[in-house]
Amino acid sequence: MATIGNSYTESVEPVFLTQSKELAFYWAQQTVRNRSVRIEGDELPVVFSVNFSDELNAKVRPDVGAASLLLVEEGEQFMAFLAAVYEANNLSAPEIDLMSADRMEYLNKLGMAYYDADIDTASIALITE
Repeated sequence: MATIGNSYTESVEPVFLTQSKELAFYWAQQTVRNRSVRIEGDELPVVFSVNFSDELNAKVRPDVGAASLLLVEEGEQFMAFLAAVYEANNLSAPEIDLMSADRMEYLNKLGMAYYDADIDTASIALITE
């Protein structure tokens, strides 16, 4: 891009993870929806499963920064979707106090996690259902 007058800087972003296929598809669909506002095209959501060794799994971190998301309308929509997933599995919807929650509640109750390193392709598989 720089050769035609534009500056290009590679961006490196963490991979966001969740333990739930339903939540992964929810966020993939939200990403496609948000991108469609800026980029014309027919993008489809894509979700991959990631299978880590115990050692790598220990490096997955709760995404407590996502707490700010839960304070806006988009977060309210996520919480409603999450409650429906819990209820569809005969569980009570999670309750969380964003100001005093333990870090692990973001992972264990809300499925919000990230991994901030490259992931070996041997650990990744496309989910098609």
